[in-house]
Amino acid sequence: DDFWKSSALKDIAVELSKLNKVQESLTIVRGISDERKKSDALKDIAVELSKQGQVEESLAIARGISNDFWKSSALKDIAGELNKQGLVEESASLMQESLAIVRGISNDFWKSSALKNIAGELNKQGLVEESASLMQESLAIVRGMSDGWEKSRVLKDIAGELNKQGLVEESLAIARGISDERKKIDALKNIAVELSKQGLVEESASLMQESLAI
Repeated sequence: DDFWKSSALKDIAVELSKLNKVQESLTIVRGISDERKKSDALKDIAVELSKQGQVEESLAIARGISNDFWKSSALKDIAGELNKQGLVEESASLMQESLAIVRGISNDFWKSSALKNIAGELNKQGLVEESASLMQESLAIVRGMSDGWEKSRVLKDIAGELNKQGLVEESLAIARGISDERKKIDALKNIAVELSKQGLVEESASLMQESLAI
């Protein structure tokens, strides 16, 4: 069907961009019927170009994305690449541009997800206070959402991000408060896997047991 065809075309387009075949890549993207997949493909191509040092081309593609979630995500990821390259001021400017776009998103699911993603990038850059502030903003939006799959999905992702940052207790408190059982199990399992990687085997095993008992 269209979704799987769009997924396949997206993967091909992104691989072509890695080979520096940008025009061929963009031609394929224009043939993607699923608008979300098209935006996702453009985001990945833009980020790939930034890795190759083609920043202007990268930004032109990112800013041309019609979906605000994917546009902000592209700008955030390009900012992350620029930061790795030592272009700190340019990176900070793009992070502000990305955040301004997110603030204009009306859908709570996409807005809270985007805020969580920006918070994660800021944390990677060592901007811990700014990251924590955005994570709280994301959580406040999520807590105002009706219980359901979307709320549980974002809470699972927030729990995972906090756990990556070493905030295990905060992560567990959020994971245990998820209403959707599948998402709660996923959240606890993911935290357990991360703890195991850190050598905390007993804590990991205990969480695995907790997730199995749900």
